[in-house]
Amino acid sequence: MDIDHVIDYYVQEGLTFKIKNIYRWCNGKEFRFLFIFLHSFELIFLFWVIIYIFKLRVFWIAFAIGLSQHFTLDILFNPI
Repeated sequence: MDIDHVIDYYVQEGLTFKIKNIYRWCNGKEFRFLFIFLHSFELIFLFWVIIYIFKLRVFWIAFAIGLSQHFTLDILFNPI
């Protein structure tokens, strides 16, 4: 379960802090729609450009690597 999909759960099902319900909802594909605003090549590219321009350090580079990996794996393995 990706943290960005928790936002989808809250929008469609309301606020709850029961992780089991959120996990079941995501894993069982019970959603009506998904916001995938964190899943675009343009945003990842822009993020890398900002890191380069502002010479951001290790934390931001590690975060960008994780985000890039997350996006790539979602494209490869999520059928939706």
